[in-house]
Amino acid sequence: MTNDKINNDRALQQLAWAIQASVGQFKLMLAKCNYAQQRDRLIAKLQEISAVKISVLTLKPSQRTLYTAIREECGDNVQALMVVGLDKLQDLPQMLISANQVREEFRKSFPFPIVLWINDEIHQQMMQLAPDLESWATTKNFSIGTHELTDFLQQTATQLFEHSLNLHLEIISEIKSAWQELQNQRQDVGSELKANCNFLLGLVEYTNKNFDVAIEHYNQSLDYWRINNNFERQGKILSQITICYYEKTRKFQNNLLIRVENTDWETTRNYLQQSLVAFTDAERPDLIANSIDIFGIILRSFQDWEQLQILAEKALQLHQSENNQLKIAQDYGFLAEAALGKGDLRYSVIQEVLKSSSPSSQDKEDHTLAQANWHDAISLSKQALNILSTCLEVEGADKSLIFYHRSLYLLILAQAQQQLAEDAEAIANLELAIKIGVYDQEPQIYIEILNNLQRLYFQQKQYLDAFDAKLEARSIEQQFGLRAFIGAGRLQATKQVETQIITALQIDNLANIAPEIAASGRQLDVERLIERIGRPDYKLIVIHGQSGVGKSSLVNAGLVPALKRKAIGTQDNLVVAIRVYSNWVEELGRVLGKAGGVEAQEGEVKLEATGLDSRSYKFRMRQSKLFTRHSKFRTRQSKLFTRHSKFRTRQSELFTRHSKLRTRQFELFTRHSKLRTRQFELFTRHSKFRTRQSELFTQHSKLRTSNFPLLHLPSSPSFLTPPHSTAGKRTTQPANCVDF
Repeated sequence: MTNDKINNDRALQQLAWAIQASVGQFKLMLAKCNYAQQRDRLIAKLQEISAVKISVLTLKPSQRTLYTAIREECGDNVQALMVVGLDKLQDLPQMLISANQVREEFRKSFPFPIVLWINDEIHQQMMQLAPDLESWATTKNFSIGTHELTDFLQQTATQLFEHSLNLHLEIISEIKSAWQELQNQRQDVGSELKANCNFLLGLVEYTNKNFDVAIEHYNQSLDYWRINNNFERQGKILSQITICYYEKTRKFQNNLLIRVENTDWETTRNYLQQSLVAFTDAERPDLIANSIDIFGIILRSFQDWEQLQILAEKALQLHQSENNQLKIAQDYGFLAEAALGKGDLRYSVIQEVLKSSSPSSQDKEDHTLAQANWHDAISLSKQALNILSTCLEVEGADKSLIFYHRSLYLLILAQAQQQLAEDAEAIANLELAIKIGVYDQEPQIYIEILNNLQRLYFQQKQYLDAFDAKLEARSIEQQFGLRAFIGAGRLQATKQVETQIITALQIDNLANIAPEIAASGRQLDVERLIERIGRPDYKLIVIHGQSGVGKSSLVNAGLVPALKRKAIGTQDNLVVAIRVYSNWVEELGRVLGKAGGVEAQEGEVKLEATGLDSRSYKFRMRQSKLFTRHSKFRTRQSKLFTRHSKFRTRQSELFTRHSKLRTRQFELFTRHSKLRTRQFELFTRHSKFRTRQSELFTQHSKLRTSNFPLLHLPSSPSFLTPPHSTAGKRTTQPANCVDF
């Protein structure tokens, strides 16, 4: 057993004892190990020998606050916690700074021991950025033996040679640490190991954009493999040298004069040809076919359409035999681009000839060939687009890559249609490409789409649309640092143009504060706004000013990107900006979903990426709740509208009934008036009758008085009061009495 093994076992046992002694209280411990495989073995062994159940939290690259990550992932039954993944974070300095600011919250909220697994580089940053938090911790160092170092470097080089040349932050740090430890130990490494190390160091320097240093390491590795006649590895190293020289020339890509004078262009061509020759000597046609991912872009830049067509045809044969649909679509895309380029080249030559002489039969033949090339470009690009449509339906497909290729093939199709005077079809395809937007931080294709669309709009006299396309192109150029000044307009946050050839390193693609903000003196305003947002007594902040003073630029190019890179206290934050106030609930749900990794298109919710972290999940849940509330609101609104319609209908019915009632009432009133009139007539007749009766009574009285002066008259007339009959007597009436 080596000394390193004994020391590691002793340190691991001490760490287990410290964890067991700290159960029920907060204790911060640092476990320093520079290699992921060794760390995983140590964690597994620690969980075996520990009497305490130790939970493991793996941080996601997008997380920015350690406190929030622990609080969200850990429940109430945690006895001890180990945290890994600090070496993969996109913004490690921000996490360390925020953790140092809220260090007291760790003691209050987490009554259990926490072990942070770090490496030398993270420990150095922690001492610089979080010294207070680091001072609380005890550190345990775990080293690695020389034999394990050499095995690690050999295995890593073999994997990168045999598989993809894809690096990430963790393995880059491990390669640098392993090489540095070998140098410190003054170990005499063998020639093969040294060649492998030079290859690995070349990749590391390439990711850091130190192209000259990378080329030097590659050449040292190449010398060894040439001596040993390993053509396969020669071809892969030559491919990397080709990429480095191409990256050096990309800054002069749009300057034709410098391109002609710059020797790196010819050097790039030479190394590209050497790579293809080496793959041919190695009898690896698959490597030639797969190299089109790299060499196709370089040949496009050189406008070497013949070589691009030859390489694409070879790649197409292999990919069709493998039934790799995405690669087949890519091959058709390169063939379409080669056909378009050959047609444009012939046409430009014809135009130059026509400036000095009349057209000849050869010129007419060349024009016919150019048109045939453009028709081929249309056919091939349509084939590529059709295959891409089927690739979208495959589960787990890289949608970002598919959308990137789709926008490129739509551009090629539109350019060929434009050459054939099919302007309407070209505009329609360019408008489809515009909807895709900028993918993979690659703005050149999007800008070219906008420029072509602007020219077509102008030719069609759609001047407003042409002006909008021009403004959009300038805005994209400003965001990616391709234009120094966009004039009077709203600034946007700046973004980084990614390396076009190899996505060797997953870096933080968050937007940055535009340099115009600092140059204009607005940086202080941004800092003051962030300070106010972090204070609980500022619930609402209003930025006001006259039109054109820069309010939108301050928010979009300064405040929003600054907040995206900063955590406030123990809280992480999600920053969205909206400019549409009509249907703001739907707009807010859309931008929340987009910020959380979800894109809503035409009523559908489509995932842009898999493996969304807890923040993205919460954003989606929040978006879902907002949409649910909005749907309930719209449903409630619909019900209220229905009830209102029923109420208005009922109101109309009641009004109709009321009108009928009033009509009936008027009829009754008319009848009542007639009745009162009739009653009055009857009363008048009755009065006349009583008057007549009274007159008759008077006459009767006079008559009785004149005939029987001594007779006592009854109180009522005789015709009203009949005479009383007497039993046994006969009553007789006077002769002169009138019986009515």
